[in-house]
Amino acid sequence: IVSRRRTPTFATTAIAAVLMGGGIGAMHYSGMASVEANALLRYDPILVAVSVGVAVALAFLSLSIRFWLSGSQTSKLLSTLVAASVMGFAISGMHYTAMQASMFFPLDNALVQSGMVFPPMLLAMLITLFVGLIAACTMVASFAGQQTELAQSLKEEIARGDKARKDAEAANAAKSQFLATMSHEIRTPINGILGIANLLASTPLNERQERLVENLSRSGQALLGVVNDILDFSKIEAGRFELFEVEFDVREMISDVVDIFSERCASAGLEFVYYIGEDVPSYLRGDPVRLRQVLVNLIGNAIKFTECGEIYLKVIPESSAADHLVLACSVEDTGIGIAAVDHDKVFESFQQLDASMTRLRGGSGLGLAITKQLVELMGGRIWFESETGHGSSFHFTARMGLLASSEGRTRAPSKFPEGFRVLVVDGNAASARVMARYFASWNIQAHIVTTVTDGQTRWVEAIESDSGFSAAIIDLKGLGRPGFELAKQIRTVRNGRAGNLILLVGMDASVADESIAELGALAMLAKPARPSELHDCLAQLAARTEEASGIASGSRRNRARDKRLYFEGRILVAEDNLVNRDVVTGILESMGLQVTTASNGRVTVDIYMQDNFDVVLMDCEMPVIDGLEATKRIRAFETRTGQCANHKQRKRTPIIALTAHALIEVREKCLRAGMDDFLTKPFNDIQLGEALRRWLTPVDRAPEPILQRPESETLLPPTAVLDTSVFSEIRAFQGANGAARLRQIFMRFLGEAPALVKTIHTEHTAGNCDIVVRSAHSLKSSSAALGALQLSARCAAIEQSARDKGLDAIKHHLQPLDTDLTAAIKAARAFMEAANVAA
Repeated sequence: IVSRRRTPTFATTAIAAVLMGGGIGAMHYSGMASVEANALLRYDPILVAVSVGVAVALAFLSLSIRFWLSGSQTSKLLSTLVAASVMGFAISGMHYTAMQASMFFPLDNALVQSGMVFPPMLLAMLITLFVGLIAACTMVASFAGQQTELAQSLKEEIARGDKARKDAEAANAAKSQFLATMSHEIRTPINGILGIANLLASTPLNERQERLVENLSRSGQALLGVVNDILDFSKIEAGRFELFEVEFDVREMISDVVDIFSERCASAGLEFVYYIGEDVPSYLRGDPVRLRQVLVNLIGNAIKFTECGEIYLKVIPESSAADHLVLACSVEDTGIGIAAVDHDKVFESFQQLDASMTRLRGGSGLGLAITKQLVELMGGRIWFESETGHGSSFHFTARMGLLASSEGRTRAPSKFPEGFRVLVVDGNAASARVMARYFASWNIQAHIVTTVTDGQTRWVEAIESDSGFSAAIIDLKGLGRPGFELAKQIRTVRNGRAGNLILLVGMDASVADESIAELGALAMLAKPARPSELHDCLAQLAARTEEASGIASGSRRNRARDKRLYFEGRILVAEDNLVNRDVVTGILESMGLQVTTASNGRVTVDIYMQDNFDVVLMDCEMPVIDGLEATKRIRAFETRTGQCANHKQRKRTPIIALTAHALIEVREKCLRAGMDDFLTKPFNDIQLGEALRRWLTPVDRAPEPILQRPESETLLPPTAVLDTSVFSEIRAFQGANGAARLRQIFMRFLGEAPALVKTIHTEHTAGNCDIVVRSAHSLKSSSAALGALQLSARCAAIEQSARDKGLDAIKHHLQPLDTDLTAAIKAARAFMEAANVAA
């Protein structure tokens, strides 16, 4: 009882003293009973009680001394010795008091005084029984007390735990609500700031104003990034962060990330190199948004801590199984590195390796902490190697799902013919090594040099030996003016022709240098060049299908409209929506094509059977017969004519699907039905031209003058209600006739849109869900084609909700639908009045 860790109470010590005193008494009187003497032994009851009392009292004193001294910082040995000495007095005091109570009567003169003395055996038995009863009661009471105490403690702990849980849940809910509220409150002014900055950037500004607006926009984006990081971190901590899984193009996603940083690296004088292993599948299943976020965080950090040198991104497969692939990614830099003492802090939240007030590089300290948790959520791990002054290498893995039918989803890189040779003059050794790996997998003989002098020597030697290079790839970004002079020399006509040239340029002001454009290069690609763009340029050169000037510049996509595409041929457009039909017809006619239109699938099939067309543009959702069924009938007709001796065999005509759905499943349905290509609505003239170029050969035509927008038109910014840039594009692609075409399309919209809205209201009341869905789909498509973003989004919500949940789910959309239509028409009228287009 007294050996428990806690200091015993007075009652506990008293009980223990009674047991000890009783034990000493029982030992003494049992021992006296075992004495064999020729006498009669009797005891004085009063002295017997005194002897037991002495034992109990001194035992209590001994225990008290033991625990009191232990609690007063006295040494354990001293307290034990003092307590043992007092316990010894208890034993001896009891013994001698009991001896005084003993009365011996020789057997010869024995006097038995009835009621005054007890036989020793009886006395020993009584004392033992008494002490045993006390001990038993004490043990039972102690056990019961312990259980009661344990139960009470457990109850208190449960109560405290329940309260703590409720407090934590309440705090977490309050934090989530606070973050949601603050997210909205902070994002609203940030979006306003960024929007105003973009509007300012589109107005005439002097050099100082441009710099201030750039700083404003950059600061707003940085603030938005910090807000997003804090929200992501909070979601992860609360266990509410979930990844989603979709099918995505790995190479395009990574190339998009590289494009984000290309201009930043060019401005900082850094070389950005990336390599994607050829054995990485084109399509994977996973969360591309979070994979992109991890890459952006790591690359952004690398650029932040690198003042000169290069950033190298590498993506290869680490391992694979039947249903998944583990990607291994690394981001290496030549920056300042991380000291060994700081390695443990790298992935901690709100940690800055340089936390001083004079630190050169900012940041919230959340980027790498979030990155680590995102990687772990994707089933991977992250680690790094770094040394002060020698840069850093961050590595991570991510588990992605494999597609059962990923083969054939994209065109595999073609193998080039034997003898196809290129000269690569790249000032950066890492970039040259990466291109060499691509060329080796494409069966291209690449001769790579890193200086202009070596490049010039190799080119001249190849010409003199009649084993010239098929093309030269020159790094203007890294080589500068000497590289430009080498490019001019290569373009000089020798042996009857000029050398083919591909230029790698930086995403900076040099892109707009007209002297570079005048070189007549096969292509200008932003460095680092996308492997797909580089491959396509060389493949086109190898096939000899087009002259050097026919390939669009990868680094000048923003000026692609200056180089228009023209075709010769006849196009059949199957589109039931009048507005969409007018828009597509206007784009196609501006490209020089003859257009025939059809309003439904049955009419499309009938027209196709009676005439020949070079391409068919087929809307997927049409009345009477949809686009998929119409395509199947067209393919069946082509097959029948090929098998019939009385008919001339019809060649297979390319059919391009037009649909508002960008889902992979829809694309697969189109391909299974017999379609050849896929175009998502809404699209512009550039996207449609690129789709046609895959099936038709562009023709040369004298360039038409580009329509200049009136001053009033440029002052109208795009809004959520109306994207006025769509109006400008419709007007621009028809040149001088653009205003008439725009007016015609707008009048179509004015006649069609209110009728469709009225149909949605009427059929909702009548309970005709299918008609509501079709009407919403049609209005969604036509409003998107005209740039009415808010109205299109409203119709998309009505279509989806009605299809999935029924008509009751769209009640709350009906009143705002009327408001959105009115706002769209009002905004469109305002634009057309400002642009001097009568409607």
